[in-house]
Amino acid sequence: VSFVIKQPVDKNNSMIVLEGNGSGNVLYGNGYLKGAFDMTNRYMAGDWRQFYFDVQEPSLNSAAIELSWIDKDTNLAVFVMDPDGKIVQTNVPSGVFGHFLGWPSLDWLGNSPFSQGGGFFPVKNKDDMSTVLYVPLNQTGTYSILAHSTLFGGNSTTEPISLHAQFSNISPQMMSEDSQDDADEKILPEIIQMPKSSLNDDLDLKQDPNTVLESEQDLESVNESDISFNLGIAVGLVVGIAIGLACIFIIRQKSTP
Repeated sequence: VSFVIKQPVDKNNSMIVLEGNGSGNVLYGNGYLKGAFDMTNRYMAGDWRQFYFDVQEPSLNSAAIELSWIDKDTNLAVFVMDPDGKIVQTNVPSGVFGHFLGWPSLDWLGNSPFSQGGGFFPVKNKDDMSTVLYVPLNQTGTYSILAHSTLFGGNSTTEPISLHAQFSNISPQMMSEDSQDDADEKILPEIIQMPKSSLNDDLDLKQDPNTVLESEQDLESVNESDISFNLGIAVGLVVGIAIGLACIFIIRQKSTP
């Protein structure tokens, strides 16, 4: 007897992690792979693992899913189905042979004289030991992830696999709302107004003595320049008056018979 357990997804940026473990005693554990091929090499042969996610939050519109394993000779064909049973994402699309010859996926080599499948070859979109899918979420409901072990390294009886999934909303409206919320949550600095007298006292105490000395010297130089200027004006007036009186005296002397 096997049970299907759905993982609920009810909020934005939900992160789900399944760390695999190898076990030779469990028949249908989702944390590992087995070889499980038959001798006719049918396409449906090979180990299958299923993962189910119940998306309950209507605003979610995307999911990033990574499946990883240990042996580089192992290959996983991954399919994601929406609640209507339609395949909305896969790492092995059918390609041109699916359209003209009916091949189910790119990693299937077609019919052969001795089998229905003809064998598989690895198709991996990230590296030799992992695959990443970006899945559109078009509605709420149960999304299914089917992992098909088309090749099995065979270095052990079972091979652990790990699943990491994040469900989020990447629409521009949601991003702008998140940015606004972050801006609203920022702590604004508090402005404290100090009394004028204490502010002047603090400034006088913190002021550099050299700066004060320079300011006093500048003030003395300004005062000295003002005194020199005033003295020059006074001397000029006295000299001007003396010249004027001398001219008047000379003119009167010439006019006298």
